[in-house]
Amino acid sequence: MDGLGQGAGHAPGILWSVVALLGVVAMVLGIGLELRRRRQVQRAAPAGGPAGRSDPGPRRSRLAALPTGTVTFLFTDIEGSTRLLQELGDGYAAVRDQQAAIVRQAIETGGGVEVSTEGDSFFVAFPSPVGAIRAAVGAQRGLAAHEWSPAPQVRVRMGLHTGEGVLGGDNYVGMDVNRAARIAAAGHGGQVLISEATRGLVEHALPDGASVRDLGQHRLKDIALPVHLHELVIEGLPADFPAPRTLDARPSNLPVQLTSFVGREQEITEVRALLQQTRLLTLTGPGGTGKSRLALQVAAELLAGFKDGAFFADLSSVTDPALVPSVVAGALAVPEGAGRSIREAVQERLRDKELLLVVDNFEQVAEAAPLLEDLLTAALELRCWSPPAWCWPCGASRCMRCRRWTCRIRGGSPTCTPWASSRRSGCSPSGPGRCGQRSR
Repeated sequence: MDGLGQGAGHAPGILWSVVALLGVVAMVLGIGLELRRRRQVQRAAPAGGPAGRSDPGPRRSRLAALPTGTVTFLFTDIEGSTRLLQELGDGYAAVRDQQAAIVRQAIETGGGVEVSTEGDSFFVAFPSPVGAIRAAVGAQRGLAAHEWSPAPQVRVRMGLHTGEGVLGGDNYVGMDVNRAARIAAAGHGGQVLISEATRGLVEHALPDGASVRDLGQHRLKDIALPVHLHELVIEGLPADFPAPRTLDARPSNLPVQLTSFVGREQEITEVRALLQQTRLLTLTGPGGTGKSRLALQVAAELLAGFKDGAFFADLSSVTDPALVPSVVAGALAVPEGAGRSIREAVQERLRDKELLLVVDNFEQVAEAAPLLEDLLTAALELRCWSPPAWCWPCGASRCMRCRRWTCRIRGGSPTCTPWASSRRSGCSPSGPGRCGQRSR
């Protein structure tokens, strides 16, 4: 009995030993499985960084490769890409990739760095303007020589501009980038447009078979001052392109402003919104508040949206209301005709036009107000606005009061704020017919 009792007493100890051993085995197996999982994840992760984390190495190397200082920017995109997509369907991806391969090869040959791509568009930076020109020429020749059948010929427009390469984060910032983009947007498929700055640096180092054609001054969207454009003519490739797609492609006599327009974004936004709601808009406010300058700025920005253009009639030297029709006719280039009045000639010219008319200094010939009402009645797509010191009493008009602004240069950047003396008046639209007296 004593032996049996002693054996029974050792049983729990043996059991616990077995349980502990099994636990150790399980732990070892768990560690082994975890190590195996980690090795598999590492093999599946992108080279150069741990799984689940983005590797900053490529980004740092890309930033280091982006040139700074004097940089030539190149923008490209396929003309009519949406139409091609609709026509080719699933086959468009292959065409786009072929185009990208040709452009990338030319970029590499020219020593460029691909900044970004979006769809079929490229944004590239070159440390050398000569390299950028060579890349553009090589890309256009490669695209022209490629066999695209059964797809139609792919035509890519390109624009180059040389300026200051300033990095902001992992991209470039500054007006020179915007200029390059706008220059490219003004071109046609197969065409290369370059700025005056780029031309001056490459005119004596052009590739064989390439020359430059002067296209003159052009106004580009959102660019305050005109830009001198040139076309890069490549021997053996089409060179008979239409006029660049610039603001000058719309009829206009808007005077070119010699200074950039700084600040007053809120007023610009309000004016543009009001012109969508009314056909007759008046800017009011004391003299010196910049009503005329604001009117011309917004007119220039809206020019592309009016197929028949935007025109400016300056009445500053007119004191006789009877002469207003002749001044407006002159601004619209309407000739006088026998057998009809100049007023009737203007109405006839505007009848089917989609046009913006800016009339300045109308307050000194207010008796001629019925003329604009007649024009608005005759031309249903006419938008008319004037920046006098008073508001039209016409119930169909809208008014907006402008305040004076002052600008200071702080840290190299202009800061514009309303004068404290005019803060109370604000600059907000008023409803129809709510102001009809002269401002004091």
